[in-house]
Amino acid sequence: MVNNEHSRTGSCLCGAIRYEAKGEPSDVAVCHCTRCQRWSGSAFMPGAGFTEDTVTWNIEPSFFDMNEGCKRAFCPKCGSSLAFYYSGGQLWINLGTLDDVEGIKPKYHIYTESGVSWSQTNDNLPRYAQTTADWSND
Repeated sequence: MVNNEHSRTGSCLCGAIRYEAKGEPSDVAVCHCTRCQRWSGSAFMPGAGFTEDTVTWNIEPSFFDMNEGCKRAFCPKCGSSLAFYYSGGQLWINLGTLDDVEGIKPKYHIYTESGVSWSQTNDNLPRYAQTTADWSND
């Protein structure tokens, strides 16, 4: 899969699962909620929102169902977290899995009230204590 202006590609750590997201993301954010911290093993997780029907997988990932209108996609072979789905057909690709990470830039930070004190960024992006979107149940 090759990147171009109308498509984004990426994979898990071992490369067994690859994906292609067509078009531009509807939104790009950095999430600091405790669920994303646990899922990513990091202080925050940046993601790009796409509609579910614009993303194709070479192999269907495994899912962890959070039973809250959210399920998280991961590779069963290497364990890499790849994306999370919200009810209503919204799919958020974890930016760290993209082949071209520089190709998409976050617009804002959400759930900063859950952020850890030792992880501070000076990117001048807007920050929201919770979220600006209506798709989240966190």
